[in-house]
Amino acid sequence: MTSSETEIIVLPQRQIDSATKGHIERLQRHCIVELESVRQFHAWLDDKRHCRQACRVIGDSRTGKTFACNAYRLKSSLNQSNGDAPIIPVIYWHATTETGQRELFVGLLEHLKYRITNGTISDLRERVYRLLRTC
Repeated sequence: MTSSETEIIVLPQRQIDSATKGHIERLQRHCIVELESVRQFHAWLDDKRHCRQACRVIGDSRTGKTFACNAYRLKSSLNQSNGDAPIIPVIYWHATTETGQRELFVGLLEHLKYRITNGTISDLRERVYRLLRTC
């Protein structure tokens, strides 16, 4: 067979019974299992949110920090009234260990879709504080 020739193999289509289809659909759904520790974590985040305090989640690797934060972010939906600024209850932004003040403020402004992301650090800080107060 030369390099320009290709061989096409057609396999017969498998017949899948309804029970197997049901299992496949169940496994493809996104399920969030509320564990007691996740409930406590979400309650702690709710307390922080109601007090309007920022927080940082630190823990050992592979303990479910990202999963719990994403589940909380999905539970806390975006609220927007006609003509008003959107109320964003949760901002999930991943900062690296090398992130400085400028990168933090620019990252938050970009995440909130703010167009002006240049200026001094004090200008950026003031924009972020003003924007977070309206959210």
